[in-house]
Amino acid sequence: ITLEREAARLAAGNLPAARLAAIRARIDAILAAADAPDGPHPTRADLDEVDDMLHDAIASASGNPLLADLIRQVRLRSRLFGLERRPTRIQQIGAEHLALLDALASGDPAAAAQAMERHLGNVLEDLRLRIFDPRSHAAQG
Repeated sequence: ITLEREAARLAAGNLPAARLAAIRARIDAILAAADAPDGPHPTRADLDEVDDMLHDAIASASGNPLLADLIRQVRLRSRLFGLERRPTRIQQIGAEHLALLDALASGDPAAAAQAMERHLGNVLEDLRLRIFDPRSHAAQG
């Protein structure tokens, strides 16, 4: 959490509006597809792609190549857990990502850091429940 929180703080106000808009459009498309009663729902690859787009853009915009490289390495290793994303979390993660984009666009370093901390805290809590309380995972879908 610490690495990405710092990257978000440093990236606030440094991401081009066009890049933020492209990421937002991709998140919106995934959320719409997840809500659609029929048609193709987002795949794991779709979710990973937009997640990588956002987190990599933040790491790059931090202006710190070492920090960005460390974040990429940690994210690559954490993906090795191979846990499927739950449908119930798609909307929550989308909302967290949109809040993060808003904070980054505002140029407020503290708001961006807090949005990242909230997002990753929720991701870690979900992972904790899935690993240490499998009944919770089964109940939430």
